[in-house]
Amino acid sequence: MLIDYKNELDLIRDYFLSIVSHKTNIPFIKPTRVNFDITNRCPLRCVMCNICRRDHRVDEELSLGELKNIICQIHEWGIKYVSFAGGESLVRKDDVIELVRYASSKGLFTALITNGVTHDKKVFRDLFKYGLNKLTISIDGSNKKAHDSIRGHGCFEKTIRTAKYLVKLRGKKKEPELEFATCVMSYNFRELVEIYDLMKSIGFDFITYQAVVPDNNYKKFDPNVYDVDFWLNKEQSDELEKIVEELIKLKNAEGRIRNTKRYLRLMPDYFRLKEKFNPGRCMAGYRIINIDPYGNINICGLSPNLNVKDTPLKRLWNHKNYKKTRVRIKNCKTPCLMLCYEKLDFFTLYNSWMDKRIGAGITRG
Repeated sequence: MLIDYKNELDLIRDYFLSIVSHKTNIPFIKPTRVNFDITNRCPLRCVMCNICRRDHRVDEELSLGELKNIICQIHEWGIKYVSFAGGESLVRKDDVIELVRYASSKGLFTALITNGVTHDKKVFRDLFKYGLNKLTISIDGSNKKAHDSIRGHGCFEKTIRTAKYLVKLRGKKKEPELEFATCVMSYNFRELVEIYDLMKSIGFDFITYQAVVPDNNYKKFDPNVYDVDFWLNKEQSDELEKIVEELIKLKNAEGRIRNTKRYLRLMPDYFRLKEKFNPGRCMAGYRIINIDPYGNINICGLSPNLNVKDTPLKRLWNHKNYKKTRVRIKNCKTPCLMLCYEKLDFFTLYNSWMDKRIGAGITRG
C-alpha cells in the first residue's frame, strides 16, 4: 500500500476503508497510483525476466494520445501518482518525455524506472526539465561480474555511468529523487550491503530490494518454477538472514532502504519455503492499477479482462469483472513477495509509514 499520508488520521481512515473493500470486493477507496508498462520491448535479456521474450506487438501499443487521455482521466479522478516502466521504458523515450511533461503539468507525481543502459543525456535533461519526481535505476551487482552475469556484458559500466551523470545533472536540487532497485537472487545476495554502499557513494538517495520472481509472466503456478539457477537454496537462505539483519541496521541508522523491516525479514523464508510461503492477505487489485502496453488492466496475470481503450478508467475500477478478479486474488495461493505485496495489517502499514517519514528526512552528503 502506498504510504504517502499526511497524518495518522488519514492513514487510519484509509486502513479501515481498505478492510471494508477487501471484505466486500468493492473498492471504497480509489487507487493510490497507476503504473504504465508502456512497452514489453527491452534491449537486455536479463536472466530472471521473461517480459522481453514476449511477442512485441508494437503496432498495438497504446499511442501517445491514448496514454495522455488516460493521464487526464487519472488527474480528474484525483489520483496523484503515476509511474512508467516496461520492458525498458526508454525504448519509447520521446513518448516518455512528453508523458512526464503532460502529467507534471497536471500536478501529478511522476516516477520512471530504467535499466540505465541508455546513456542519452538529452533524454535525462528533458525528463528533469519537465518535472520528473523520481527516477529508479536497476542495479543488480556491486561490480560488473555480478551485474553483468544477470543483465549482460558491459551493462554495469553503462549503468553506473548513467547513475553518476544523473547525480551531476541534478546537482543541489531536491528532485528528482534518485533510487537504486536491486533484484535479490542467488547471483547477488551476498552483495546486498555492498550495493547499498555503492548507492551511497554515487550520491543516490534510496535503495529498494525486490526478491526475485521465479516467473514474471504470472502463468498458472507450477512448483517446478523454482528449478532455476537464480533461486536461493536453503543454505543460501540461511546466509541471507544474517545479511538482512545488516540491512536492517543500516535502515535504522540511515533511513535509505525503502523496504519495510518486515519485508526484509520475510525474504529468507520466501526463498526457503517456496510454494509454502504465505505472508498474509494481499491487496493487489485494491490499491494500484497496472496497465500493460496494449491497454489491458493486468493484475498478477489474473486480469479483469478489461481494456482502457473501451471504457473510462474510473468505470473499469468498479466493473463487475474487476470484482471477480478481486475474488480470485483473495483465493490466490501463489507465493509472492512483490513490492506491492504489503498485507492488510495496521501495524505493518503504520510502521511502513513511519519508516518513510524518517527516510524522507535524510540529508545528502
